[in-house]
Amino acid sequence: MACSDYFQPYIAWLQQGSPNEVGVVGVANRPNQGCYYLSGRFYSYNGTQLFGDGTQYFNDRAPGNNPFNPTATDRVGLTLTLPNGPLVMTLESWGNVLMQYTLECKDNLLFGYSGDIAIIISLSQFQAII
Repeated sequence: MACSDYFQPYIAWLQQGSPNEVGVVGVANRPNQGCYYLSGRFYSYNGTQLFGDGTQYFNDRAPGNNPFNPTATDRVGLTLTLPNGPLVMTLESWGNVLMQYTLECKDNLLFGYSGDIAIIISLSQFQAII
């Protein structure tokens, strides 16, 4: 599937206006360093990029048998240049460090790569509570 085809329904959804948003869910893995879970949203589109924000949950911060700690998260800004990326994550909790992921679209998922980090992302349409 071409990435441009993948994004069309999400762009159309955002262009209908508020309260429409695009949900972002992702899981990333870095060999020998653990993984993180991303939960976020895209809330605007300027004709070439989607903009949003999210929260990262890390498995190395979890107490006991819990997979992630909801009280030890990081905030991220999200900018996705269409149709083929990159996805830029601004690590707001870490001095606005930028992580840039190259993208592939396959099987209704986005696969992103930044160095040795791999992320799988799923998008969904939803209406925000106003």
